Formats: sequence, structure tokens, C-alpha cells
Amino acid sequence: AKHENYTDSSTVRLIQLSSATEVMRAFRQGQLDVAALTLDEVIRLAQTEADLRIFLITNISNGADKVISRYPIDGLEQLEGKRMALEISAVGAMMLMEVLHAADLTRDQLTLIPSTVDQHIGIMRQAEVDAVISFD
Repeated sequence: AKHENYTDSSTVRLIQLSSATEVMRAFRQGQLDVAALTLDEVIRLAQTEADLRIFLITNISNGADKVISRYPIDGLEQLEGKRMALEISAVGAMMLMEVLHAADLTRDQLTLIPSTVDQHIGIMRQAEVDAVISFD
């Protein structure tokens, strides 16, 4: 919106945060008047924000959900016994279910590490996890 001059910078200030968790925190603290979130994030936010209003629904997705591994793998079944980070959200849960199904694994066969998307690069670089469920 800013790049395409869709907003008047004298009345609207656009802020880009690194994760939905940060957006929700800033909204709860009154630092934001409006937030762009997925439906599952809005539902979670509505549990603590009584005066929440949805005024626009979009149907836009880059379709870039993915599993990223620290090492080469030939198949998802090789994730068995590994530490996998994921954002605790509906999308993260859905992706996890798809990965488990495709790999014929159960949740108990992985060590799941809750994390926000902005943490994924750091925890991969620091070898805190073997793989992440993430997105672009």
C-alpha cells in the first residue's frame, strides 16, 4: 500500500512487524489501530479483545508454506526423531498434520519446538532445531 501510494502518509502510518505474534502483541498494547492477520490469529486475538472488528477479508496467499531442513533429506520420513520448530497457529498445525501424514509419522516421533516465524532463521543457524515448518 505504501509503495503504491494507496495511503495518505499524513493520516496513515504503516508499520511492518516481523511476525503475527508481534502484531497481536502490539494490537493488544494499543500500539496499532488496525492489523492484518489470518482468521485463526483473529480468533485468538478475539479471546482477549472484546471490541475487535473484522472489516476486510482477503483471499490472498503466496502458497509458500514449507518444511526447511538443516541437512539434505530424501523424504519426510527422515524427520523421525528430529527437533522441528513451528509457529503455534492453525496454519502451523495444518502443515504439521500434512507432514506427519505424508511421512507416516506421529507427533510423538518428533520433538516439536514452538517458535514464531521471525525466530526460524536464528534457531536453524544456531542448530537448536533440525527442521522448521515455515513460510515466505
